[in-house]
Parts: sequence; C-alpha cells; structure tokens
Amino acid sequence: FAMNSLDADVRPLPTLLHFCQRYGVGDHDFFAKKKLPTDFFMCESPLLEEPGRDIGSGKYLYRRPPFLANKVKLSAEEEKREAFMICAMIGVLNEYALYFKNRHCGEGANLKKEISLHDLPE
Repeated sequence: FAMNSLDADVRPLPTLLHFCQRYGVGDHDFFAKKKLPTDFFMCESPLLEEPGRDIGSGKYLYRRPPFLANKVKLSAEEEKREAFMICAMIGVLNEYALYFKNRHCGEGANLKKEISLHDLPE
C-alpha cells in the first residue's frame, strides 16, 4: 500500500489536507467523502479497498469518474496529487476503523478490505 513506504524525513508530508472534491486515478482508484457508507465504523462493515501499488506511477494519466464512460486526462503532477489524496484518506480511515474494531468488536470484526467507493451508488 502506497502510504506505508513514505519517508517523511526525505520528503516532508503536508501538515493539512483539505478534502474538498472527489479524487480519482485510472478506472477504479477513487475517493469521495460523501460516498463513505454511514455504517463504516461498525463491526460488521468491511474496510476500504486499498489502491493499486502502481497508483501515482505515471501509468494512469486519466481518471474515469463513477458511472461515466468519459475519461478525464491528468498530467503526471495531477496524477501524483490525486494518488496521494486517495492513499492518505483510505489509509487514515482504515487505520481509524481498525483501531475501533480492535477495541470493541472482538471476533466479529470484519477486517476484509473490500469497499470500493468508486462502485457505490451516489
């Protein structure tokens, strides 16, 4: 997962992230705060699906918004920014959900990473 290999000593991370839009890279990697299921922080809810390991690599200079056939072109810089935001938010939300589940759910915790925000209805 892309966020695990960042070295903040080499490349300092931003101190503030403002999630004011939808972020997407390629056909499937996507994050939109309003698409997060309302039951995400429940024991039965799965975690968010992690993006591909090659996100932000320059391989996907486009995004395909959910339920649309059109591709939106991205520059290499835009792809990296979108990829960073997707990885940061999915990583943090999964970390928070795991913290909750490890302390409150016991054996019934769903730890599968299978929620794709891209594929959820509006």
